[in-house]
Amino acid sequence: MAGHKETPRQKMIGMMYLVLTALLALNVSADILNAFTIVNEGMERTNKNFEGKNNKLYADFETQYQINHAKVEKYYLKAKQAKKYSEDLIKKIEEVQNQIIGFTEFKDKNAKNVKYEYKDETGKTLEGTAAEPRDVSLEWIHNKASYDKPMEILLGYKEDASGGEAHKLKLAFKKYKEDILSLLDKTEAAEIKLGLVTEEAYNDHAGKVQNWELNTFYHTVLSADVVLLNKYIAEVMNIESEVVSRLYSKIKADDLGFDKVVAAVIPDANIVIAGEEYGAQIFVAAYSSTDTPIVMLKEGLDTLNPSDYSKEIEQDSINEGVTIYKVKTSATGDFKYAGVIKVKKPDGTYLTRPFHSNYTVIKPSAAIAADKMNVVYRGLPNPMTISAAGFTNDQIRLVASGGAGSLSSKGNGHYIFKPSLGKAKEVTFSVVATKADGTTQRLAPTKFRIFNLPSPSIRLAGKAEGNIDKSVLLNSPFLSARLVKFLFEGVKYKVLGYTLTIAGQGVGTLQTKVKGTRIPAKILSKLKKAGRGTLISVSGVKVVGPDGKKSAPGVTLRIK
Repeated sequence: MAGHKETPRQKMIGMMYLVLTALLALNVSADILNAFTIVNEGMERTNKNFEGKNNKLYADFETQYQINHAKVEKYYLKAKQAKKYSEDLIKKIEEVQNQIIGFTEFKDKNAKNVKYEYKDETGKTLEGTAAEPRDVSLEWIHNKASYDKPMEILLGYKEDASGGEAHKLKLAFKKYKEDILSLLDKTEAAEIKLGLVTEEAYNDHAGKVQNWELNTFYHTVLSADVVLLNKYIAEVMNIESEVVSRLYSKIKADDLGFDKVVAAVIPDANIVIAGEEYGAQIFVAAYSSTDTPIVMLKEGLDTLNPSDYSKEIEQDSINEGVTIYKVKTSATGDFKYAGVIKVKKPDGTYLTRPFHSNYTVIKPSAAIAADKMNVVYRGLPNPMTISAAGFTNDQIRLVASGGAGSLSSKGNGHYIFKPSLGKAKEVTFSVVATKADGTTQRLAPTKFRIFNLPSPSIRLAGKAEGNIDKSVLLNSPFLSARLVKFLFEGVKYKVLGYTLTIAGQGVGTLQTKVKGTRIPAKILSKLKKAGRGTLISVSGVKVVGPDGKKSAPGVTLRIK
């Protein structure tokens, strides 16, 4: 009531409420922390893939260097230097990870051979040992939500954070980019879009321009810091890959001698059906596309002697050094052929290389195949295609047994099978062929597994995770469900209900069960008052789709 004077007790209760609201706003949910763990695992896989890609690039460099020292050495030595620059910087980033995890989780920034607890597949708690703190999975780090300890390491105690490890990393990033770009000429260096951005920027929460150290690591939890540092490792590897790839591209295949050239034959298939064509690609590795080789061959031989030359491939069948050889098949059995490829060398003479290959022609056989994959999905119309040797499509039909469902013909050997919503796990398909005398024969009985559909991906206002504009949420307060990257397109799910939890400034903490897809109007009216950082969590999602009702994973968003 206006003008009412609060008692000391009421003032104390009001103050406690404000403190509790602030704590709720600062609280980092388990879902967010788990999301960081998942993202970090993905980053670690990405870095492993980068490492494998770069190692292959260095192996290719080594091969070319062994073939031609004089031509390759200049670029080979630069590539080795790029590797050293990158390894040194990655080592520094990993050391910072060890320091923040060691200090936060194990109370020692120089911790080694750390012991930690983890759970096995049965949920049993076990003790493990890791050589370095960063070797412990984020999943088993207890203090992943802590931010004060990591800040001591990353930002130090100076107001501008210039005394922390983050500042040292910024200087290391700058030097690394200068060093590695010096391996390329200025034009190429200018074309590369580098990561490792450390410029100062305006910070909405602080209300002012801040340096990279503060914008990146101020009040960020340990799990976020680890993910960020792994991202910087990925950026280093990406820069390394770009620079080394450009160095490698300077080695042209036509600069190498043809003494290493070998003939190759790649058949389209070694076994073909009678009446079909046999096809093969015959080509020379490292061959210049400006010259056309001479290809001669003879069928029925393992080796072609000069006296056996009988057939020269037409020039219009040769494209950029690749020769296309085709022959019409009729009889069944094993067939072979041999020939030679003649390539003009720089001095005008020809380098001759022999080749030989073989193929097998067989009669057609019956086959059953799921058009999408070797399973059928419950509740969906699964397309099937059948054929049988010696029979036309109107003489064969598909039958199913052992799995409840409907099977319908679409004509010309195509069928649709829709498993029922029961518990059957397998269905057997067979081709029934009708012979000329009217009798029937069952061919190629084949078992297919019946799978339930996977749970759909849930999105709130079109987003599955991360930050969201409040205006976007208010304009599209709907929950949607769909299958992502699934073999069948257009599979529809309907959201039946879910539990909605909201916590943040301006709204406090509330939880409600929702029926249908839309956030209730009374909740939306409260969300209009929600401040930045408000967490919106959707859980206990129930959906219904072609295979019946099921649960689906939730969504956690933060208003930005």
